[in-house]
Amino acid sequence: MDAILFGIAGFLFVFFHLTGWELEQSGNILWTTGHTVYVLALSLVLGIVVGEGIRFLFLFMQKKQVKEQKEQELITHGKGSGMVWLGSLVLLVAARLPVFLAFYPGICAYDMSIQLGQIGANEYNLHHPLAHTLLLKYSLLFGEKVLHNPTGGIACMVFGQILLLSAAMALGIAFLYKKGVRKAGLILLQAFWMFYPFYSYLNISVTKDVLFAVFFQFQMIALIQLLTEKRRWQYELLFVVSTVLMQLFRNNGIYAFLCLEGVFFLCLLFGKKDRKRYLRLFLEGVISLVGGVLCLAVLTRATGAQQGDKREMLSVPIQQLARCMVYHGGVGVIPEDDGTMQEQDRALINDFLLNNSYRYYDEKISDPVKNHTNTYIVRYRTADFLKTYLHLLQRYPGELVNAFLTLNAGYLYMGDESHGRIYEFRDEEGLSYIHTRWDFNVEEYGVFRHSFAEGLRSFLVKWANDNGHLSIPIVKYFFVPALVFWAYLITFLNLVRKKSWKKCIPYALVAGYYLTLFLGPAVQLRYLFPLLVTLPFLICCSNSE
Repeated sequence: MDAILFGIAGFLFVFFHLTGWELEQSGNILWTTGHTVYVLALSLVLGIVVGEGIRFLFLFMQKKQVKEQKEQELITHGKGSGMVWLGSLVLLVAARLPVFLAFYPGICAYDMSIQLGQIGANEYNLHHPLAHTLLLKYSLLFGEKVLHNPTGGIACMVFGQILLLSAAMALGIAFLYKKGVRKAGLILLQAFWMFYPFYSYLNISVTKDVLFAVFFQFQMIALIQLLTEKRRWQYELLFVVSTVLMQLFRNNGIYAFLCLEGVFFLCLLFGKKDRKRYLRLFLEGVISLVGGVLCLAVLTRATGAQQGDKREMLSVPIQQLARCMVYHGGVGVIPEDDGTMQEQDRALINDFLLNNSYRYYDEKISDPVKNHTNTYIVRYRTADFLKTYLHLLQRYPGELVNAFLTLNAGYLYMGDESHGRIYEFRDEEGLSYIHTRWDFNVEEYGVFRHSFAEGLRSFLVKWANDNGHLSIPIVKYFFVPALVFWAYLITFLNLVRKKSWKKCIPYALVAGYYLTLFLGPAVQLRYLFPLLVTLPFLICCSNSE
């Protein structure tokens, strides 16, 4: 079974890299029968080699680990974890402070100006998490009423983010310390969390992804404790609270958690042991889901917030229909357009993608087309939309596959660099892999930039604008988003190989979150931030007893 699973993982790795490279070189793949068979066969052969190579590497490492454990028994630490947490917290905050002061009061980019517009007009919607918008509002009010300086209010909010994320990471260090992970491993994890540059950039950004990452990390720690150790009410409370807050600070958090609940339910039905544990976790999950829904309902009612536009969830179909139109609609955008699309399909796409927006099709990001989408078609002409979509899937399956692969290449293909270049169509600085621009719209609300380390800020802005992480041979692959996906998959398979079934369960939450990312509008590092925070912690957990 192990060989089969690693073989499948190897097949997927080779397939996504073959197709990613071909799409990068030619911009299109013609999925003829011959070429499809060639790609699948080559992926299978090379994939088996890759998968078996990784499996034997894990077997070798396990034998070495067993030998070392015979020479020295694994030590578990019952005391001192509190001091470990405090020391880790102080070091993490200290590592963030220089960047915070350089960008003071923080990186005011991403969706902040849109959320400020809702606050200014006192008209809210749920497109962006309402809890985060209200946190932003009351941070401004705190700055204005208490500090007599809205900039200070935002600075307090950003510093609060630093404290919370550092506390979540430090709790992971303390947890691993109690589990007996060796000091060398803990020092390496601490250093990685302190100095990996993406953490510092994003930790001081005013965006919902930071707080979501905090609660995602807390949730993971609590989950592993509750699955592998004796029942402790502190961790049960942490699990429930972090799950509720995770839902409030990212709209797709609930979908990720539903995957975890599904696994709990399956364990409850088919598990031969620990059914009481799974029942308790499943019920706590239900309480968390209900609690999240109720909290959002209260906030929505209190603010009169309206439902947000659902077009974000349609990013993949939007890209697929736009690509079909460009390649087969007879619209003259590219020379390869064969004009074979039927008139009724073309008519529905024109109703769906307004103002001929398919002409703006960018294979790496759905925003240029998505911003001109008439979602009325999907909501109220659902049958017509599905009929057209299924007809195009039957007639042009290759285009729908290509649209999905190019949109998500950054998550799957190590050679893809789209995460650092997707906003080039906007021709603005500060919109590379990390947004570092100052959104001058925020100054209308009394928030002004005041760097206390201009030299450092200029260096970090240039590094981001120039995609400096991609200029370092070999090392750059430790920064690309695709590494995160493959690291999670390989770590999960290693747990399966060792039959560490309880430690496999948290990966359902990761899988659920990835499913929402694959349906998203683009590959952005901030979307991956919670997974990037939790990955090294889970890797360390997989190697602990």
